[in-house]
Amino acid sequence: MAGIITRQIQRSMARHVLDDLKDSANSKYYIGVGASDPWNDSDAAPAALATEREERNFRERVQAIKRVSDFSLVVERYNWTSGTVYDAYNDSITGDGTSPYYIITDENQVYICLKQAKNALGVATASTVKPTGSATTQLITSDGYIWKFLYGIPTATANKFLSSAWMPVKFVDSAGTGDAATDVEQFGIQNAAIPGAITDITLTAGGSGYTAAPTVIISGDGDSGGAYTYPLATSSISGGAVVKVEIVDSAGVFYHGRNFKSASISFTGGGGTAAAARAVITPRGGIGKDPRIDLRNQAIMFDIQPSGDEGEAWVIGNDFRQVGLYKNILQYDSSAIYAGAQTNLLKALKLQGLSSATAGFTVGSTITGGTSGAKGIIDKKDSDLLYFHQLESLGFKQFKVNEAIADAGSGSGTSVTDSADLILEPVADPMTGELLYIENRAAVLRATGQTEDIKIVIQM
Repeated sequence: MAGIITRQIQRSMARHVLDDLKDSANSKYYIGVGASDPWNDSDAAPAALATEREERNFRERVQAIKRVSDFSLVVERYNWTSGTVYDAYNDSITGDGTSPYYIITDENQVYICLKQAKNALGVATASTVKPTGSATTQLITSDGYIWKFLYGIPTATANKFLSSAWMPVKFVDSAGTGDAATDVEQFGIQNAAIPGAITDITLTAGGSGYTAAPTVIISGDGDSGGAYTYPLATSSISGGAVVKVEIVDSAGVFYHGRNFKSASISFTGGGGTAAAARAVITPRGGIGKDPRIDLRNQAIMFDIQPSGDEGEAWVIGNDFRQVGLYKNILQYDSSAIYAGAQTNLLKALKLQGLSSATAGFTVGSTITGGTSGAKGIIDKKDSDLLYFHQLESLGFKQFKVNEAIADAGSGSGTSVTDSADLILEPVADPMTGELLYIENRAAVLRATGQTEDIKIVIQM
């Protein structure tokens, strides 16, 4: 039997993750980077695979992690552009339609399209007038489009969660939380939403033989709701067929009605037959009541902005080619969850025998133990520490005490100290925790004074 996963469960899953992120006492999320070694001769990133081996390889090469403290539900971003034909909100499509049905303006204001502009033949025309303002009622622009303002994105939120492909979305529980100005504004929009409104009538068949525009009949369980007028609709014909249906009154006001749970459209008169249409009904609370529902949210964004070496935790002067998302990584050799802000996850060799023990070693080179035959790739070096990772292709042999360490790049070497710190283990264990996301990408070189903006978007 065929079945579907509904949008409700997708939204529920996204919100569950969001709630888990907010539970900082029990859930700690980190974004990590790694893989300093090239992918191949051309260094072209392969597609990440959902396999245990891929996960294991990420853990072996990860350099550092930073705690995720910034996160948001997001939806795909569509910029308003003059000359674009936008779809109207439609309760009968699985995606965003052939064109976007919502937009963000250059003022970071988000609007949803309630109705397209159409010419006399019922053909959709381009939007040429940018919607503006934050009124709680619908906005009819001079190009014939009808929009509804949903919310504004404050600058601080935009800096974290607005990207070329995604934009943040949220529900405001009460006015005055978060960014006060935009929250008050959005809270007012939410409270003014009209439940069970008809936003549009979609023509499904034009019929034939019409010599006059037929009367449009709306049947359903809606009402006028006091100040709200029951929807009135008119039709237009061309070539004997119905080509357009509009919800208007004599003054040209766009009316929705309210409290519709179901509605049907029929035609009478006009001399023709077989014209058919359906009503587009809002989500239960109405357009604007919950933008997460209106914009069909099913994704969440995680954001970190590591700066420089993050207190010597992150690697400087080397590349990373992988980004991953950890949950509840453990402290090394412990069952306790690591709770720090950031940390290095690389193993390190402590060297001796030179005034500057690591002077002859080169970041990115392969080192080899003279006795053990163990190999590793240098990610970072301090005065007497070589931070390294190992690969399946190099083997996972252990370095030995007092063996010579040779650098394939320079040929120089020294020996490992015979102290208990033969190999310095990281504070947190990269082989633990839940690895929720892996992304393979082109190399990114980290430099002193540089800040990256790393965003991970997970779609449910």
